[in-house]
Amino acid sequence: MGSPSAQLPRRTAESSGLGRNVALFNRLRLWAYRARRRYSDRLEWEEVVDAFALNVNHEFAIPLPAAEVAQTAQSVARWVWRRSFDEAGFRAVQAQRGSNGGKKGGAKGGRANTPAQQEQRRRNARKASQSEGSASRPKVTIAQLAEGVL
Repeated sequence: MGSPSAQLPRRTAESSGLGRNVALFNRLRLWAYRARRRYSDRLEWEEVVDAFALNVNHEFAIPLPAAEVAQTAQSVARWVWRRSFDEAGFRAVQAQRGSNGGKKGGAKGGRANTPAQQEQRRRNARKASQSEGSASRPKVTIAQLAEGVL
């Protein structure tokens, strides 16, 4: 007999009880966040999002009406377009983040993360875990567990 998870069907967003609208919205927005950087023309972007939404809708046992799918696609496309970057904008943001040099909090300041500080944090964590482990714990035998002592 195989593992229990191999016998059970995967739980899909549609079967989670949230409904087709939520399932469509979540699939669409998660895809759109990644896909947005490939498009620099807004009209083309909106067409691609609409096409993807229609494909997701066709996966449902009972598809949503086309007008509902189009409205959800338009909403997601506009929101992601306004709050995302094209490839050049994304690279500029990442370059700025990289220039912060690993400092927590970026240019605003924060503690540096030098190798010496990392090592000191590791030592402190080891000391803390060792002191917790040395605390006296009652010894419990298998027989006591079987008798229901604990």
